[in-house]
Amino acid sequence: MRAPLSPNHVWMRSLVAVVLVAATYGSAHAVAPFTLETVDGGPGAVVGEYTSMKLDRQGRPHIAYYDAVGGNLRYAHHDGSQWWIEVADGAAADVGQFASLALDTLGTPHIAYYDETIGKLRYTTKVGGLWIREVADSSSFDCGWYPSIALDANQHPWIASYDRGRGNPRVARRIGTNRWQRSTVDTTFDLSGFYTTLAVDSAFRPHVAYYNLTRGTLQYATVVNGAWHIETADSTNADIGLYSSLAMDARGRVHVAHMDLTNGDVRYVRRDPASGTWSREIAVGGPNIAGYDCSMTLDPAGLPNLSYHDGTTLHFAMARKTPTGSWQVLTVDDSPGVTGLYSSIASDRLGNLCMSYWDGSAYKLRFARMASPLLDVTPVTPGARGLAVSPNPAPAGARIRLAGASTLRAFEVFDVMGRQLAHLPSDGTGRAEWDARTSTGVEVEAGVYFARGVDRDGRRGEATLVTIVR
Repeated sequence: MRAPLSPNHVWMRSLVAVVLVAATYGSAHAVAPFTLETVDGGPGAVVGEYTSMKLDRQGRPHIAYYDAVGGNLRYAHHDGSQWWIEVADGAAADVGQFASLALDTLGTPHIAYYDETIGKLRYTTKVGGLWIREVADSSSFDCGWYPSIALDANQHPWIASYDRGRGNPRVARRIGTNRWQRSTVDTTFDLSGFYTTLAVDSAFRPHVAYYNLTRGTLQYATVVNGAWHIETADSTNADIGLYSSLAMDARGRVHVAHMDLTNGDVRYVRRDPASGTWSREIAVGGPNIAGYDCSMTLDPAGLPNLSYHDGTTLHFAMARKTPTGSWQVLTVDDSPGVTGLYSSIASDRLGNLCMSYWDGSAYKLRFARMASPLLDVTPVTPGARGLAVSPNPAPAGARIRLAGASTLRAFEVFDVMGRQLAHLPSDGTGRAEWDARTSTGVEVEAGVYFARGVDRDGRRGEATLVTIVR
């Protein structure tokens, strides 16, 4: 048995059914520059709904998702050579919907999800090779919809979710084994809290965005002086704020992507923490109906990248904000049928983009990847592959040591727009130092940069991220 769908998913499910009557599709079709692969699925399987993906420190993907036939929560991870798949929770009759995944510093998965069997919010993590499971919230007869999990600086999980029984957003914080602190975010009489999305800052303060169905607005809440403070983040049109996805950058700014159902657009808003004001813009506009199941990540330059289902073409697409401030829209998978539902996007340290999503025609979990659009990082020579950088992150003004293969004759340093800032000759052993200045002697600002090696034949290798902090 499956949980009732929100009204905005009904049309997609109906459309999937219609397409499947006409044909059965098995193969995904990648559109350059993306590469695609199937993670899970096969004859008789219906897997991959409610995907949630994160990358570990090695840039390897981990995905939590739902098995509709078995009624299970599944977990897949890639070890660098192959995918490994297991059941994270199959104890109840139907669990795993609305899965949300976080990884701690050791790469251990923490998953929040909905247990339809009992109508509660569940949490699971892996300890000593075994999955331990807890009820994170049981505040009403039906709570735990749209959970969003994040870990604080102490690696403790926080979960925001929608209490369907009461019509409010909730936050639960784990303080020990089977011990949770819980609070209601929005206590108005509005039907509010759909599509909750959460981040926790370094001061252990939660930041939550969600959809207010009564008003048709995107809401934002955080804790100020011990109490929840609520703002309207976007109310530009009559029905706005669906499929909200929140991220926080290194400067403490909140970014939220969401769907404008009135116009079928993907919208992007950002909050300035100093002034408390919101900037708003259209990331993806017409003529297509865009934004279903949108997900957002920030790349190393702090720029938003969005994945979503295109309701007009029925394809999987993404949009990225370029360093020049414009939005670039790309088709990821244009397979026949309906694909790109329940997407989740993440960026690694170099800006390579990874996405998980459900192919609604083949009933499979798919995975897409695109090499970093910030800089051409395609390795062209084994002798100029990734460099060792120390210190990294580096304080402004530091001397940064670059080390690679002995065949390197030089190093290049670029900013996120691909502009070369410095050209550093090798000392003959594949080493050089960068003083965090441009070739004209100007000290660079704090931020993200890239370094790559050049071999004796002038061929360049893949880039390594260099971070300057103050």
